[in-house]
Amino acid sequence: MAAGGSDDVGTTRLAADRATRTLTETPWSTLTVAVTGANGYFGHRLVKSLVAANVAQVVAVDRVHTRPWPRDRVRTVTADVRDPDAVRAALAGVDAVVHVASYYGNPPFSTVADSGEWAVNAEGTRNLLAASAAQGVRSFVYISSSSAIVSGREELLDVLETHPYPPRYLDFYGPAKAAAERFVLAAHGQPAERPLHTAVIRPSGIFGEDELLHIPRVLALVDRMGGYLPVYFAGDPRSDWTHTENLAWAVYLVLDQLRRPHGGRAGGEIFHITDGESLSTSRIAHGS
Repeated sequence: MAAGGSDDVGTTRLAADRATRTLTETPWSTLTVAVTGANGYFGHRLVKSLVAANVAQVVAVDRVHTRPWPRDRVRTVTADVRDPDAVRAALAGVDAVVHVASYYGNPPFSTVADSGEWAVNAEGTRNLLAASAAQGVRSFVYISSSSAIVSGREELLDVLETHPYPPRYLDFYGPAKAAAERFVLAAHGQPAERPLHTAVIRPSGIFGEDELLHIPRVLALVDRMGGYLPVYFAGDPRSDWTHTENLAWAVYLVLDQLRRPHGGRAGGEIFHITDGESLSTSRIAHGS
């Protein structure tokens, strides 16, 4: 998925400084926020950002924990999103959930049959929504993916959030993420007596400092091919990525809206988040 704009890679403006100023001016000091997938790349970056923004407490939820967190600010909970009882216990006393945990498939983004994507991405999200409703959580942000609307059969340029889900996908990751989105949107405003306000954020490929998913895979392929990437592109396909700090900023802006009556302008909505710069995929692949 790409946004229109300049082809100059060097002109991308990251919003880290502006985001930090915005977030430190927002009164988060009374909130407890749970982050699933907290041991992963974006999850751990978001936990660090929440701590820096003076959130009262962060609940870091994941199957394993290897990150060093300040114990007075971060409570780690070992739980698998596929376990309904575990996630319900994990969300006790939580005000807001940012659901980052995801499974990309084996091999990543390349499976034509279910290799576990549905259980984690779809059913795991449904487990978290049920746990949130049961524990009185007020806000739920789902970090989805542009893969939810990517069929691989059409170019997506400047597409709106209303773009329909495709009838077919090239892998199993996309439909599992799309199903999770539907669960999240359907849960908005439920239950009526204490409604959960929900929203979906769709980043494109996430990059940033210490990113270890996309970049190492490309570099390993280049190394195997003798120092170059023999890729042929018909025409000039374009892509847009999402810097981790820009994605964190989007999370905060959505959370700020969800705390308002009826979820503000974010309740029950989907938001595409990219760096707003369309880049030539062929130029990136060939290092130009």
